Amino acid sequence: MNALALMLKKKEKVTPIVPQPVTDYKQWEFNPKLSDWKNTDTDEVLTGYKPKHQLTAILSNCIDTT
Repeated sequence: MNALALMLKKKEKVTPIVPQPVTDYKQWEFNPKLSDWKNTDTDEVLTGYKPKHQLTAILSNCIDTT
């Protein structure tokens, strides 16, 4: 077996999300707490994106917001 092959990680299976066309972009606002766009009229989220814990930790601990 090739030594390089032992170092490769198994790839995660990615499930594609069906795009949702936005017809009135003024109704959507980005909500940093959700890491997603939220409809201001219906509270619907646009993508349902959930960042991994590691990314959330990096963004909250390593970015100076002052």
